Amino acid sequence: MITIDQALSKYTDMLNSNSVNIQFLNRNLDKKDKKEFYELANIIDLLDSYQTSIKFDQLFEKLDMYKNDIYNNLDNVANFRGSNIKEETKIRLNQIFDEAFEDE
Repeated sequence: MITIDQALSKYTDMLNSNSVNIQFLNRNLDKKDKKEFYELANIIDLLDSYQTSIKFDQLFEKLDMYKNDIYNNLDNVANFRGSNIKEETKIRLNQIFDEAFEDE
């Protein structure tokens, strides 16, 4: 038999390695300790879920910043002749318009 502390330690290790073996813990815990173990394991699960949520939020924030950085560096189609357009883009746009509307 293992103690609650040992079971919680093993459960945490299993959780971190993504291979939880509840049957092992059930077989090795004393019957009187199982209820307390599962109550404490639920708390560990909540903490793990919270940490995963924080990591997700951080990753999403990085992705959002990356998206915004790319979006802000692109020329807007509706404002393709705006003041922040690159000179080579202006030249190419003028060439395209001159070719398309050369008779006007």
